[in-house]
Amino acid sequence: MSSSQNVRLLLQQLQQELQAKNMWSALPPDDEAMNSTAPFCCDLMAFESWLQWLFIPRMQAIIDARATLPNSCAIQPMAEMAFREYSINTDSLVTLLGKLDNAINALDYDV
Repeated sequence: MSSSQNVRLLLQQLQQELQAKNMWSALPPDDEAMNSTAPFCCDLMAFESWLQWLFIPRMQAIIDARATLPNSCAIQPMAEMAFREYSINTDSLVTLLGKLDNAINALDYDV
C-alpha cells in the first residue's frame, strides 16, 4: 500500500469513528465559521466539525489530485485538548489522529 493510500485509509477510519461516536453532522457550519482564520477554526466551530468539513475533504482532495501532502502534521495534540472535556470516550479518535500524524510525517518526498 502506498503512503497516500495509507493516509486515505486513515481518513476513512477517522470519518467512521466520528460517525460511530455521533460526532458527524449532516449540516455544515455557517459560512463565517468555514472562513475562520484561527487554527483549526477553533474560534467558531467544534474540533470535530473542523475535522469533518475542512481537514478530511482537503486531505482527500490533495490525494485525489496526486499533489504533495503536508510535510508535517500535529493534529493529535489539538485533539487531546479539544476532547478533554467531552463526556464520551474519545481515546480511539485521539489514537487514530496520532496514526494519521505519523503517516503524514513519515512521507518522504525527497526520494
